[in-house]
Amino acid sequence: MISLKKLAADGLIKLTDARRKYTIDGVQRLEAIYRIPLKYLYYNNQNGRISTALQKYVSGHPEVALNPALDDENPEYNDLFESFIFKSNEQRMKATQESISDRGQEEPGVVLDDGRVIDGNRRFTALRRIQKSKGIEQYFEAAILDFDITNSVDKKTIKQLELDLQMGKEDRQDYDPIDRIFDVYNTVYVEKIMTPQEYAKSIGKERARGINNDIKEAKLISSYLEFIGAPRDAYYIAKELRLDGPMNEVRRVLDKNKLLDDGEVKSAVFALLSMHYSGTDANEGGDITRLIRKELQSMVSKKDDWVCLTEDNVDTIYEAFQDTPVSDASQISQILNSSEGIKAASNDFMRSSRRLGKMNEYRGELQKVVETVSACVESLESIDTATLENLTVEQSKDVAADLEKIGMIVRKDYDVLSQTGNLL
Repeated sequence: MISLKKLAADGLIKLTDARRKYTIDGVQRLEAIYRIPLKYLYYNNQNGRISTALQKYVSGHPEVALNPALDDENPEYNDLFESFIFKSNEQRMKATQESISDRGQEEPGVVLDDGRVIDGNRRFTALRRIQKSKGIEQYFEAAILDFDITNSVDKKTIKQLELDLQMGKEDRQDYDPIDRIFDVYNTVYVEKIMTPQEYAKSIGKERARGINNDIKEAKLISSYLEFIGAPRDAYYIAKELRLDGPMNEVRRVLDKNKLLDDGEVKSAVFALLSMHYSGTDANEGGDITRLIRKELQSMVSKKDDWVCLTEDNVDTIYEAFQDTPVSDASQISQILNSSEGIKAASNDFMRSSRRLGKMNEYRGELQKVVETVSACVESLESIDTATLENLTVEQSKDVAADLEKIGMIVRKDYDVLSQTGNLL
């Protein structure tokens, strides 16, 4: 293992005239800035900003051991992480590379003494790409800190500094929402490196409420991934689905109604999400977050009816995912359309859910009930006899079954009106 400080003492790394203040463990420190050849540096495999990209790669390449390494030890390690960083935002990376190529590196990074880059991954990436394209050695200007990431105390200090530098300043680029949620979840809940209050303070927030909500949302996302047959930590699927917006609505509604621990309700919600992500819901329009916001509150308010009406279909949908686990976001649609039985269960689930939503929508809206019944009559009267006669055998059976249902509903509703005495 190398020591950058020792290399500097030996004259292989140059000290610049620049100094930079950093807040470390609550204390401001003035650190020297060094000019470090790129060959002595490697990417931080614990960087929360690229955690989902790394996890997707690992899930698809279980045979590959991604141990941190310098270029002369294993060039594939840095090349892989360089691709993660570049692809995370190609437009921004190209702009950063052009800026550094024209004006040089204006903002110093932070590295550990063993060469691990803690802050400045985009700048490091841009310099690597410039070095490859021009064939001229480049240098990363950075402070060198004497911390050991394998030490639990140092690991917490490093994480606090990373968050402060990457997320705690107004002009910094925030993490992707899913990367951020699961960075919170892994840092606070799984690894217990920091408390919610400490994490919040590190990103410039006064209260930990948002951090606690992120953890609740991360748990829901993990449960949803399990519902669709994926590993609970397959966060890259959540990122592909852009699940942060819809699941934030789910978290908000379930939390408000004290249903975060209700397994049956959550399964129905997860089935509903899957319908929208698969396109099985033919009547959907607009973004999924808006649809979930509109549908969920009315369904949850009659949760017992919703669970009772849909539980058999939810079981069919769940079993379909367990039989063919999802490893890619596009597979949700494929699985839910893979057989007539699964398609029928999906369609019946949406009809039942929508019917329940309509019942809540009409409750107390007397004139809306009148207008809806009138519109139904008008629609039925617009179907001419010739059209019915030209239906195929299968279409005729479907229409006949629906007309029989309409007749039953009409008789039931007419009996209700008769019993009110209003028809005398």
